[in-house]
Amino acid sequence: MPIPLPRSKVKKNQTWNAESVFASPEAFDAEVKSLVDSLAGIKKYQGHLGDSPNTFIEAMEAMNILAERGAKVQVYATLSSATDTTDQQGETMSGKDKSALALVSAATSFVDP
Repeated sequence: MPIPLPRSKVKKNQTWNAESVFASPEAFDAEVKSLVDSLAGIKKYQGHLGDSPNTFIEAMEAMNILAERGAKVQVYATLSSATDTTDQQGETMSGKDKSALALVSAATSFVDP
């Protein structure tokens, strides 16, 4: 059975294009922080979804944006951690991703517990 190459030895053109998601791990970290920081804004809709159709639509649009941002963070972390489970940076990003998505889920649980 062939022994897989460590990612550092694989030609760049034969790897996933993680840079198409975030330019760098630092950009990923910045987005995770920004995503978590933005959660305070979603709380303004809690208890107000029935106030008006516009409020409901605004809340759903805000939650959709959170979901899209969360998915992007998740994809990048998965690309990093799934390629080499011994890569500490990839595993760290995976942990940050899971933590951020748990916070998003908690912040929006007033809509879908």
